[in-house]
Amino acid sequence: MNGIRRPGIARLDQSGRVDNQFAPTGTVTRINTMLVDPSGRVLVGGSFSRIESGIGSNIGRLGADGKTDYSFQSGDGASGPVLALARQRDGKFLVGGSFETYAGEPRARLVRLDAKGIIDPTFQVSPP
Repeated sequence: MNGIRRPGIARLDQSGRVDNQFAPTGTVTRINTMLVDPSGRVLVGGSFSRIESGIGSNIGRLGADGKTDYSFQSGDGASGPVLALARQRDGKFLVGGSFETYAGEPRARLVRLDAKGIIDPTFQVSPP
């Protein structure tokens, strides 16, 4: 983008130029969805194996500077593509997609996470 290499994601400033303050360290490819939380962190979902070593599949969070946010505890991540993300008023996230498990637990197509990326056990979806 504008001659500046970015690993699958870039942030643009108001003039449309690459924001050099946002410098991702991992590789995020095939992003399907993303959202920015009030602190400027970026939650990304898609079809990717890892953002960086040790970060779960198909979901991850970047800090406001673009660097991997290791405080987001996604475990193994989603077993399939993440297609939708939504932030609720209470700070929890809804994650939807073509997955059967999240962080190794059965969670077909929809899971709710707390602000740290941990499954909210009080949110259960009944099978059709």
